[in-house]
Amino acid sequence: MSLWRSAMQLREALGRRVDPNLASPKDLADPADREVLMLLLAGYTDAAVAARLGIGLRTMQRRVRRLMDLAGADSRVLLGWHARDRGWL
Repeated sequence: MSLWRSAMQLREALGRRVDPNLASPKDLADPADREVLMLLLAGYTDAAVAARLGIGLRTMQRRVRRLMDLAGADSRVLLGWHARDRGWL
């Protein structure tokens, strides 16, 4: 229990503030966006997600890049954090 009390919650990249107004759940217009995020966070590869959604691998990668841009994330890990913080999941 003492470790939990002294733990720091990771919400932001060092030197950067997360803008909660940057993108909201309504910005995920395509229901497949939420499914893409959930599958990636569950550990599926890009190829597995693409096959499951019936889209090409490159289309899947473009979709992830668009989501990263929407969230203002520089990595997929940050995309996951931002998705959680913004209520996308």
